[in-house]
Amino acid sequence: MTLALDPTVGGAAANTFVARATFDSYVERRVGSTGVGGSVPTDDDVAITRALVAATDRLTQESWIGVPATLTQALPWPRVYRLGELLVAPLYPADAQQTFSVPRGVQEATCELACCLLEGSWAPAADAALVPNATVDMDGLRVALVNNPHALPPTVVRQLRGLRRPAAACQRVIRA
Repeated sequence: MTLALDPTVGGAAANTFVARATFDSYVERRVGSTGVGGSVPTDDDVAITRALVAATDRLTQESWIGVPATLTQALPWPRVYRLGELLVAPLYPADAQQTFSVPRGVQEATCELACCLLEGSWAPAADAALVPNATVDMDGLRVALVNNPHALPPTVVRQLRGLRRPAAACQRVIRA
């Protein structure tokens, strides 16, 4: 059985935020390190489909501002109770913006992450833990700097600015 893209906004079986045509137009105007379009292979339809679904799967793990628009939608977008960049209290539904579309930033982040997957410049970490990459001594205190294998590429993070909950609100505190 072949994997097919279903970019239906708010759909119960949706598996991607963008259609193939949206991805193709993004790649055409994308400026990568090797020029316009970068080095994204666009001739393998199966690889592109898998990359778009994988990118969407990774982005669904983020903590977004607002709440899903319906109870039956498969993906976290569209969302309601967003007014601009700020979360609006549900006590004031007249001020709430009910947006039944996927924001451009989320669509472009999906395309960019799929491009990174196709180029091989980013790969999702399956069960990797935080990997120490350096240890710094600060006045007798040893601090380990780590690479987070689950972190998104900076180009993707920039496109999601204002749509995700602040990282401090999502951090778990673990006692050592």
